Parts: sequence; C-alpha cells; structure tokens
Amino acid sequence: MLVSVLILMIGLIPLVLGIGLLQLYKGNQLTVPLFIYMLLITFWQIDLAVLYMGEILPKDSILTLFKLFRIGPTFSVPLVLYMAHLAVRNNPIPANKTFIYKLFRAVVNRKGIALVLAWSIIVYIVNWTPYGIKDIYEINTSSASYFFPEYGPLSFLYSIHISMIVFSLLLVRIAARNIYNQHLQQFMKKFSLYSLVLFMTGLLNFLPNTGYIISNAGVIVYSAIIIYAFVNMNSQLSLRYNELMERQKKMDYTGNLVASLMHELKNITCIIKGYHKLIAETKTLEKSVDDRLQKVEAAVSQLESLINNYSEYIKDSGFKLKVVDLNKVIRQSMNLSSEFTNPKDIQVTFIEKSKHVKAYINEAYVQQVFINLIKNSSEAIAQDRDKRTITIQIDVNHDKVIVDIIDSGHGIEEMNWEQLFSPFSSTKETGMGLGLAFCKKVMFEHRGDIRVVKSDDTGTHFQLTIPHF
Repeated sequence: MLVSVLILMIGLIPLVLGIGLLQLYKGNQLTVPLFIYMLLITFWQIDLAVLYMGEILPKDSILTLFKLFRIGPTFSVPLVLYMAHLAVRNNPIPANKTFIYKLFRAVVNRKGIALVLAWSIIVYIVNWTPYGIKDIYEINTSSASYFFPEYGPLSFLYSIHISMIVFSLLLVRIAARNIYNQHLQQFMKKFSLYSLVLFMTGLLNFLPNTGYIISNAGVIVYSAIIIYAFVNMNSQLSLRYNELMERQKKMDYTGNLVASLMHELKNITCIIKGYHKLIAETKTLEKSVDDRLQKVEAAVSQLESLINNYSEYIKDSGFKLKVVDLNKVIRQSMNLSSEFTNPKDIQVTFIEKSKHVKAYINEAYVQQVFINLIKNSSEAIAQDRDKRTITIQIDVNHDKVIVDIIDSGHGIEEMNWEQLFSPFSSTKETGMGLGLAFCKKVMFEHRGDIRVVKSDDTGTHFQLTIPHF
C-alpha cells in the first residue's frame, strides 16, 4: 500500500509541473503538447502504481485500471513526433539534406503522425483483449507484494510500439541539429535525450522483480530537468522579446521628440517665409538686398525639403509584423527592381542556400530595403563595366537569417562605410542620403542589422541579418 502511494505521489509531479507550464506559458506552441506529455508520464506511473494496490482493490479492478492507464506509454509515441513536428515545421530546409534529415521529414509530418496515431490506437485496443494482456498474477517479495501482467500472443505489438519511442527520440535528437533557433534546439536536444533515458529506465518494468525505485527516480529527475529546460528556453525568448520592445520604446520616444522638433521648425520656416515675402514686396529695395533675399528664399526651400524628408524618414505608422517567407520577398523585390537593372543589362542572381526561410517582419518595409539595395547596386555599376552582376544569397545560421547582396560596382571607400547609414549622408551627387538610413532603421526595428562586409574596385558586399522565426 505504501509503495503504491509513493508511486502515485511521485507520478503526480509531472502533472503538477505541466499545469504550471499551462499557466505560465500559454503563448508557446509547445506548452500544450508538453503538458499532455507530462500527463501521459503521470498515467504511466499510475499504471505502475495500481499493480501495488492488491490490499485495497480486487484483482479484476487492478487489471482494468492497468489496461486503462496504459494510454500513457502507448500514446507517447505520436506525441513525441508531433512535438518534433512543431519544433521544425517553421525551419528552412537545409540545402544539403542528410539521410537522417530526409528520414525525419518522411516520418515527422502530418500524414506520418496520423499513421503512427492510428497504429497507437490499434495497439491500445489489442491491449484490452486477451491477445494483449491475458491476466495478472501476484508476486511476493521481501519488500513488497505486487501484480505483474501475463501477456498474450500479440503482446509483441506493444513491445514494438514502445521500442518506437526509443527510435523516435533518437531521430528527434539527431534532427534537432537542424533547428536554427538555438534556444529551441537546445530544449529539443535535452527533451529527446532525457526522455530517452526515462523510457529506458521505464522498460525495466517489463521484467518482474526489478522494483520501482529506478523508474520513480527517473521520473523525478526527468521532470525537474525538462521543466527547467523549458522555463529557461522561454526566459531566453522573453528576454529577446523584451529587448526588442525596449528598443522599440526608445525609438518611439526619439521619433516623437524629433517629430515635435520638425513641427516647430516648420512653424519657424513659415514665419521666415512670411517676412521674406513682405520684404520682397517692398519696391525700394537695393539690388544687393534683393540678391540676398533670393539666397534666403533658396535656403528656406532647402530647409523645407530637409524637414519633409526627415519627417518621412522618422514616420513609423502601421508597422505591423507577420511571419513571411523571405525567399519570396526577395524574389518580389528583384522583380520590382528590374526597371533599374534591365536597362543596364545587369544580371541579378538569387542563390537560395536555405529554402522557405521564415521571419517575423513587416513585409512592405523589408521589401523596400531590398529594392533600395538593388537600386543602389545598379547605380554603382557603370555601363562600361565588363562584369555587371548583382548576387543575392540567403542562408540561416542558428537563429539568424543572413542575406548577402554583392555587386560588381565601383566600390565605396572604407572610411565612408559607417557614415553610409546616417541620414542625409550620400556618396552620390544627387542623392538625399535617406535610402541606406531607411534600410538601417528598418533592420534595427526588426532586431537585425545591415553592414558593409567588403567594398573595393571589384564591388560592394552588403550583409543583412534578421532574426529567424
């Protein structure tokens, strides 16, 4: 009796921790599946505990409860695969796919999971028949008395099914290396490894006289490690989100200050223009004064132009984010930029080292960034150049998307690289210096970056980084 109570109490630990996760991390896509997984572990422990309840329950009730709570280990297989599917479904497909990754993708998809779920249901139904479990018999030891199942002729189906858990976890462990979000990758590695250890210790329950201590110790250690890993992952993700929000607040505050300043400058400009008009209408002005008034008028017009352009630069209305395929955005940008590249016979090449790269972005703004960069590159390539190319390459490195844009233009002096991204700083005679400043601002707002990697007589290499979704 005491043994069954002990097993039940330990078995409730995963359930209690799982409920805590539901309350704390409702927004995470893995929270509900992980809670169900912890619930199934609790069911597995209850399944073991009922075998020690011979003092309080009749044999038939113990057999029924034992068959019922086998739902725990039985349905762990499809759930493990489903969690793996959630973890990798938004990851880009690697250019060099390994055999393990191909196998993983072949199994871990909706159809594969549905088939495994159907198989699990069949195994669970067989479990209720004499072909699965015939009966239970009592075993008496010096430490405790408990029942053990007498298996039927089809019990090997359950053994195969349980071994599938081991196979699935090994597959998840290996395939987790293709998860580019570092925090999620580390969690899935720990989840698969420690789940594997837990199930290996749980397999000892297939043998009589192995006791319950190892299995229960495994549940305690596993629950603590997995919950800690999940909390740590969410803490890191929350930290990144809070940093982004803090950065956005600072930008909003700065933008509001500058907007107020621009408004005041507009008012002052209007006053200057008004007095200029009154003075200009005076007919007795000397020619030298009239010339100076014309210069004042030109200066005021330039100031108005600067104010309008800067107001447009700091404006940040309707900045909405959504999950977008960056490969698609780049292709659309190339298409829209053809009016700059086609007249100069510039060959634009897009190299997709990773396919279906997802990012949480404002599509219109990021598309404009690519258009600006392609336009700048095309303007930097002289018509008399033998090589007139722009190469765009996309890849994923852990939790970052890296986009390289390389042209064969005249290059930029290294001393001007950082200055390029400052507002109203341009190396072009007719440029306003807002294109690259806009690019820098958009990348900053997306918690990314843009920089010059290399620039010389052979061309310029820009690199953009954006957090990968």
